[in-house]
Amino acid sequence: MQFGTYGPFEVPEIIELKIDSKQKADFWSNVDAKKNGLSAALGVYIFSIKYGDRLTPWYVGKTSNGFKSEIFQLHKLAKYDSCPNGKRQIHLIPIMTPKRQSFPKYSAYSSAQIDLLETAIIGIALRANPNVKNDKKTKWHKNCVVPGVIGKMQGRPSRAASTLRQVLKPDNIG
Repeated sequence: MQFGTYGPFEVPEIIELKIDSKQKADFWSNVDAKKNGLSAALGVYIFSIKYGDRLTPWYVGKTSNGFKSEIFQLHKLAKYDSCPNGKRQIHLIPIMTPKRQSFPKYSAYSSAQIDLLETAIIGIALRANPNVKNDKKTKWHKNCVVPGVIGKMQGRPSRAASTLRQVLKPDNIG
């Protein structure tokens, strides 16, 4: 499986949990200008807030119906609208066919891969911002502890925890 990365795209202004239809159409035109068909692609998206040069994740989502049908739904706009001041941006991470670099249609396989990526990205986003607004898939990430690797550790790490940290290098995600 392979994914692409696109963005950040600046989110149109949200007023009373709505986006002006012309601004929304311009947003999607800008998305498709980056890669034809990207607005209809399946994958994971990350809504973030930009302060100066720093981007902070605020919400991670997925779509098996296409980005255009998912990311500006009313309940998503409510999450975006609850963020602190700053420029609102979205990164798109579509699943792609390795050889053609095109966007595959929905399948059980692509849906499962997108779901796994969403879970992983939520965990990474929580490291950057413990206040990420996701309701699902955060409890495990917040409560799982593997000494030296995941979660907060009390006291000095054991030799096993120290060597496991050397093996997995959790600070070098990727």
